[in-house]
Amino acid sequence: MPDFNVAKRQKIRIKNYVKKDFSKARLIDGEFFKACFDGNVEAAQVLVDRILAIPGLKVISATVERHISLLHSKNIILDLLAETENGERVDIEVQRTNGKHLPKRARYYLSLMTAGMLKPKEKYHQLRDAYVLFICEHDPFGKGRAIYSYAMRDTAAPEADFLNDGSCICFFNCAYKGDDALGKLASDMLSREWRSIEDPVLQTLVKQGKIDLEGVTMSDFAEKHFNNGYIKGEYVGLEKGREEAIIALLRNGVGSPEEIAKALNMPLEDVLKIQKAIKD
Repeated sequence: MPDFNVAKRQKIRIKNYVKKDFSKARLIDGEFFKACFDGNVEAAQVLVDRILAIPGLKVISATVERHISLLHSKNIILDLLAETENGERVDIEVQRTNGKHLPKRARYYLSLMTAGMLKPKEKYHQLRDAYVLFICEHDPFGKGRAIYSYAMRDTAAPEADFLNDGSCICFFNCAYKGDDALGKLASDMLSREWRSIEDPVLQTLVKQGKIDLEGVTMSDFAEKHFNNGYIKGEYVGLEKGREEAIIALLRNGVGSPEEIAKALNMPLEDVLKIQKAIKD
């Protein structure tokens, strides 16, 4: 088992890492989603407006791969953190697997995101609203609805008596086929071709993120990973260094397990074992 806590690591270069071809990618695909939405406030606003549909949420920043950590707790990396002009936060995650642990994962993300919202000496009433939004490729609960939205309420009350604590967990079902705005958004999220995307903001976003016919256009996100294609680890000729290299690449989303195995000249099954160990 590799040591995940090496104190000092030197920068090395993975020369065989290839530029990512996004020509067949969809917005539901994690790496392409982050490539498109990084810093794109207008596009984040589209998702917030369409799915949450809460008046007054005006997005002013959109940041991908935001790391959140608490002492002695499991760290998380948010796909996209949108912040509004009034201080609300919306964590937007894309999820391709129909995982049974999504509810608890969403709860944990909401907890850590909320934990960092109050500064020392601030009062509890100053805590702004927080939302966790999972955009799922498959119907997460199998009920055929476009949106599953959850907030705390009094389960003993005969009516829906909500706590109104300013938090909400929402799941958007991209398998939804309704002939309405949400059905069109679901289709846009799954489209591999930018011309078939109906929302003009998302269409422009995807078009810019794709490699064009001449192969000269690439998103800033992918270009950055290539040009700064170093990782942190020891000399790759050593077994321990290879393990550290794999851990760094996987955690930073640089390449698939197959690409990493090829670049580091290691068996694919070894890379998959390390990937599983990190997730566990």
